Amino acid sequence: MSYFFWVITFNTGYILCFLLAEIAITLNEPSALAIARAQAKANLSTATNNKRLASTVHLPPLSCPPLLEAVNRNGLAVFLVANVFTGLVNLTIQTLYTPDTQALAILIAYMAIVSALAWTWQVFGWRLKL
Repeated sequence: MSYFFWVITFNTGYILCFLLAEIAITLNEPSALAIARAQAKANLSTATNNKRLASTVHLPPLSCPPLLEAVNRNGLAVFLVANVFTGLVNLTIQTLYTPDTQALAILIAYMAIVSALAWTWQVFGWRLKL
């Protein structure tokens, strides 16, 4: 039972770190709610001048980081390629006895290759269709 609580705490900590990073990155960007309020205020002031009411408020589209969108678009292909690369690394390198710096370099290269493939597929418009 203590392992269960440790995993919950550990994962909650990671999620908190991601949330804080997102807040720090998007701190100066206006939120969708603030934009909607500004649009509604502009529509209402125009509507009172024209003696009619504005009926809709258009929200801006939600933005997503381009690399995340590329991975989401080709999720199955990225998953399969990542698993093949994991197998290749495990077959060619004794991962249990790898020094920390070499392991970190392998992880960075692994992430760079998988991200570059996903990005390339996004740029060229390639998709894995079943």
